[in-house]
Amino acid sequence: MLNNCNCPLPSYRQTMLLLAAMLVVSTLVGCGDGIERVNMSGKVTYAGQPVETGQIRFIPAPGTEAPLTVEQINGGRYDTSISGGVPVGKYQVAIRSYHPDDPAPTGPDKPQRRQLLPAKYNSQSKLEVTVESGQKQLERDFELPR
Repeated sequence: MLNNCNCPLPSYRQTMLLLAAMLVVSTLVGCGDGIERVNMSGKVTYAGQPVETGQIRFIPAPGTEAPLTVEQINGGRYDTSISGGVPVGKYQVAIRSYHPDDPAPTGPDKPQRRQLLPAKYNSQSKLEVTVESGQKQLERDFELPR
């Protein structure tokens, strides 16, 4: 089929493929969720030693409408730029470190990995951080005493 300029019109399938491609590209550019985020990074130590492997979680505090942000700790460092950053707001911070010889559980009924940090830094954490609007990068170290 031709239009007034004698150019072939795209088929329905071509139009749908183009729309799908545009959706994928828009999702890949930034987070695509419209939430302002700040890249956070820093060191995590326990009793003066780097937390070699673990996980840091930024859990939205009441009043903060944002998703949970979870990043890995490797070699005593974390960096949220991998997940797109932490949304602006106030967060409880939970830090976990696992015994390196324990495999990750493969299901809910499987044994959990041994936690190397006290509960006061993860399941009972009182650690907090506030991420403010307009920041591009926030460096925040977590030095956990014994």
